[in-house]
Amino acid sequence: MQVDQASEIKIINGVVGRNDDDEDRRYYIDPNDSELKYPSVTTVLGATHALDYILTPWAAKSSAQFAVDSIGRLVDLVIDKGPEVAVKWITGEAARIRDIKREIGSHQHNILEALLLDAPIPDCPEHLIDVEIDGERVDQDVISEGLVNFLTDYSPVMEMAEATVANTIHNYAGTLDCAGFFPSIRIPGRESKGARVAVDLKTGKYMGDTARPQIVSYKSATEVWLSGPDLGQKVDMPEVDMCGVLHVRKTYKGGYKLYLIDPADEARFFAEFLWTVPASVDTGRDCCSS
Repeated sequence: MQVDQASEIKIINGVVGRNDDDEDRRYYIDPNDSELKYPSVTTVLGATHALDYILTPWAAKSSAQFAVDSIGRLVDLVIDKGPEVAVKWITGEAARIRDIKREIGSHQHNILEALLLDAPIPDCPEHLIDVEIDGERVDQDVISEGLVNFLTDYSPVMEMAEATVANTIHNYAGTLDCAGFFPSIRIPGRESKGARVAVDLKTGKYMGDTARPQIVSYKSATEVWLSGPDLGQKVDMPEVDMCGVLHVRKTYKGGYKLYLIDPADEARFFAEFLWTVPASVDTGRDCCSS
């Protein structure tokens, strides 16, 4: 059954049970049973879909550029500390940039959440102000404007924002960026406009081949974990008509582009995701061990 209009409900919001282990693997602990650990969607995809074809050349180029730009200090370091220390210093630059990119994404997710909840906009961390990555100055305000333009152009009635969802059949969990009713979006094959859309936000230069399986897996969750005073309660995953990936980049008109996924393609993307679940890393005594 398709949904024709938005229901007036309180926005479901709040990350529940999310944890990262020492190896940067993420999992979610069931709020009602601490022995149940669900690997995160991103961890599942990352186990077999690491963007080596992008990240490996990028890391090599970043390290090489850093070495050239710091040649004077590099020579001194080799003389004073030895080549091993110098190599470690150079290779660490790619990891530093990667972490900064991750922090930028987290900050913009926080801004989107604040916009959806009509809450105060969080200040930009000082070390991210005008930070330069890959020779390009990252203007946080420009990225934020893309989010504002997206909400202005589509005028969605949001029902979920940074909500924890889980699939207890296929054993995974994750954080859905947002979902709601978009009055101007038409479901393929229907004459009237209006659709509930689940959206995942991306701020990096590349969306990667995991973006579509990721958002489809969120849409395919079976339940939502409530937070705050309702912590411990769960509700069925609301019906969603379509999925979309919101890519926020200053190169797009208006600073963003919403990539909608044809519902006819969702089964393929979900099957691709499910294929990776058995290959995901273990997180201890979890729900995937059975």
